[in-house]
Amino acid sequence: MRPDVIKAGEFDLSGMLAGIKAEADARGVKRIVFDSIDVLLTLLDDPYAERREIYRLNDWLSESGLTGIITAKSQGDYPFVAARYGFMQFMADCVVVLKLQVVDQIALRYLQVMKYRGSSFAENEAPLVIGASGMEVADISAKTIAVEASPERVSSGVGPLDAMLGGGYYRGSSVLITGSAGTGKSILAGLFAEAACRRKERTFYVSFDENPSEVVRDLSSVGIRLGPHLKSGVLRMHSARAETFSAEVHLMNIKRIVREHQSRCMVVDPLSAIVKAGAALTAGRVAERLICLAKSEGITLLSTSLLQGAQPLSEETPVRISTIADTWIHLTNISQAGERNRALSIVKSRGMKHSNQVRELILSDEGIALADVYTAAGDVLMGYSSLAERSCREN
Repeated sequence: MRPDVIKAGEFDLSGMLAGIKAEADARGVKRIVFDSIDVLLTLLDDPYAERREIYRLNDWLSESGLTGIITAKSQGDYPFVAARYGFMQFMADCVVVLKLQVVDQIALRYLQVMKYRGSSFAENEAPLVIGASGMEVADISAKTIAVEASPERVSSGVGPLDAMLGGGYYRGSSVLITGSAGTGKSILAGLFAEAACRRKERTFYVSFDENPSEVVRDLSSVGIRLGPHLKSGVLRMHSARAETFSAEVHLMNIKRIVREHQSRCMVVDPLSAIVKAGAALTAGRVAERLICLAKSEGITLLSTSLLQGAQPLSEETPVRISTIADTWIHLTNISQAGERNRALSIVKSRGMKHSNQVRELILSDEGIALADVYTAAGDVLMGYSSLAERSCREN
């Protein structure tokens, strides 16, 4: 209403509703929305009169045969306008509540169906995202998708690692690579992406907090060439700061690009970064839905996760997906004889025989290699210690 409207005397909604009905009949209207009807009713300044007009509106909708939506503002965590409007939940056939919360300075929207007469419905809160393509509600109540398990193997991009896995990753599986900073997680992710592009499989590479040109430049230092595949369109790269959006918005953007690009392989580096896009529990749920999305689309997903602390292999990642990932590869730094060397081990790989050995991961400008296991006195030797021991034995 205009701000200069002045109430003069008593009024009700009967005249307005009669005019609306005539307009609706003339236009063949089937649906009608009353947006913030409480703004008008507060002019009555009488709780009993407001209740009377709400009942009048409800009866009018029943008689007109129109599907009607009434919006009203809530107060705090209460789903109704005010205490005196609580009766509306009994009157309406369906009650939908929208919520906006700010967690760790990240805005999160939720939708919950509290009531729906004559129909089954999901009762839990569902994340809600408003973007350029409209409004999207996360389907968190969906049952497990029955996807046909593929026996096909795809290469990790590292021959010795494929051998340790008995032939590579399963097509459509989820792979998790964990480790502390500098252990080589992004390099293994880059090798997987390059191998997929060489097979002419459309690949989507998501990099949090690092732009695509930096990723291409850094990986080229170890012989990984993503630039040509990026120019050809086989590779699609997407970069975003984790704190810019909520984890739900990141998931919506990933889903949109994956379907536009028709990707068959996907890399998310690092998936643990989405913890900065909201609470850890929310980020974990988003990560789980990302894995479900990849499986439902038949996409082979490789994600990396940063582990920290004195015991990095604590059987738990920041987004808590180690239990649902099909293959878990762990990288670590081992200090021996004044050197820091990288080591790789396979924690688990469902449905396949896999090596239990700890192999040295060697990075150079010629590429990446996994050294053969070399032991002495029960210890695995790496770097200079391995070379020195071999030399002693040969002599």
